[in-house]
Amino acid sequence: MKAYEAVAAALAGEVGRPVFTLMSDDTAKLLVALHDRGAPLIATRHESTAVGAADGFWRSTATVGVAVVGKGPGLTNALNALLTAAKAGSGVLVVTGGSASGERGRIEAHQGTGKYIEQSAMLRALGVQALRVDEPQRLSQTVSEALIQAARGATVVLEIASDVLNSAEVAPITGEPVPAEQPAVAEAEIAELCEVLTAEGAANRVVLLAGRGAVRSGAGPLLASLADRLGAALATTLPARGLFHGHPRDVGVVGTYATPAATDLVSRADLVLAFGASLNQFTTYKGSIFGRAHLVQIDTDLRAFGRHTAVEMEIRGDAAATARRLLDELPIGGKRGYPTRADGNLVENPPIRFTDRSTQGSLDPRTVMAALDAALPADRTVVIEPGNHSAFSLPALAVTAPDRFIAPWEYSSIGTGLGPAIGAAVAHPSRTTVLCVGDGGWTMTSNDLDTAVRHRLPLVIVVSDDGGFGSEAHYLRLHGLPADLAYYANPSFVQAARAIGAAGLDVSTPDDVQRLPAMVGRHLGDGPVLLHCRMDPQARGDWIDFAFGPAVPVATGAR
Repeated sequence: MKAYEAVAAALAGEVGRPVFTLMSDDTAKLLVALHDRGAPLIATRHESTAVGAADGFWRSTATVGVAVVGKGPGLTNALNALLTAAKAGSGVLVVTGGSASGERGRIEAHQGTGKYIEQSAMLRALGVQALRVDEPQRLSQTVSEALIQAARGATVVLEIASDVLNSAEVAPITGEPVPAEQPAVAEAEIAELCEVLTAEGAANRVVLLAGRGAVRSGAGPLLASLADRLGAALATTLPARGLFHGHPRDVGVVGTYATPAATDLVSRADLVLAFGASLNQFTTYKGSIFGRAHLVQIDTDLRAFGRHTAVEMEIRGDAAATARRLLDELPIGGKRGYPTRADGNLVENPPIRFTDRSTQGSLDPRTVMAALDAALPADRTVVIEPGNHSAFSLPALAVTAPDRFIAPWEYSSIGTGLGPAIGAAVAHPSRTTVLCVGDGGWTMTSNDLDTAVRHRLPLVIVVSDDGGFGSEAHYLRLHGLPADLAYYANPSFVQAARAIGAAGLDVSTPDDVQRLPAMVGRHLGDGPVLLHCRMDPQARGDWIDFAFGPAVPVATGAR
């Protein structure tokens, strides 16, 4: 068996998982072998989209996302998406070719010609895990290791020397990914925490904050039961958005995208138990959102403790296992906790009220997003790219579970939304995937709208066009500088979408907004739909002041 055939068999697996790719000479034989094995190949127009799609597939399914890209320029083209996935801890395996092994490889390194680059050194410098295969006898072990690491939630680049991949005879690759062993529950710390929760005069206002780690451990139902036991509030970080959807004690996201009701409630907490949450500046609002509450951090990663925020107690353990032990140890009843309202809910989240500032050709983004929320199916996946527009799309477009929400913001790079949206749509072809993107990010990646058209993906793309780089324009204004250089005239994205084969709808007047439900409804289920929304360039998201302006304590009313 040729090496590329053995690798194809290992990547395809028995479930026929999709492989996202862009053809290159050094990986061409591998792609043919994958096709022959029946693996669904999703050929993108750019390597960044391929890697981003693998990331989106992982975030939507918790199943390893696989991308195959070419060496050298193919790999460097993918770096923004690759770094986003790595910083998120996504289970993504990127397979690429590499310089030859032995003397031929040394000659390539000496000459530095063609596609040669020190790929492993570059990836290590960027903090991305890299594995390289130089010898045929190491292929099976290294491929298996790469799949295991990806299944455990790591982004791994597997570089296979060109002569090994394309010509060597190897044995079939065996071995299935196995889950990582979870650290033992910290019994002493659990006992101490139980004493804190049950002692005379113990904290009555407890917040259970769930992060990405809680989602991945399946801790949601256990934390909901624990909240009922303690009379606690349930809250999430942004990556865990939707984990407690429908629970009466759910207050939603905490931090920069919190509702006023949620911010007020958590600021009065006595104790916050953070399960698999990093407690970064966006969650804690630069350390001010939890007021004087005592913080307890539960995580499997020792590096997480105190990385962003000092805490009073550290408990190393899996979120689900820790929650289960607390339920076993804590008495039933007797805890006053946060009182619920007459309707049974902990907080009231009334509809956002605002004065619509829409004019012809300059729409209020809050109005547009509210109309979209009503027009789109409730069972949807929402992907929101970084940018000023996110302040309006995120609060308006609700989701019902964390695997239905993707915010590829870990590297703060625009142009990283379309790939994950394609991956999510491939993972769930019967569910509408909604991508919210700014005009700057869209023009960086719009060539891969063709990929969505070719595969007839159920994708609704909402382009918020404020005529330039809105975040940078507002940044300049905050610093008393003219913002002219941040603006430019955009072409018609509708005409471009139609030329590629997608449905394109222009949304530029208040009447267009009123017609949105009918306009969108006519095209749902018939391939990708692009909405070119002409937004008010003066509309500024709340997070702009948080990120670029001086920090304002939450107690003064800032969100």
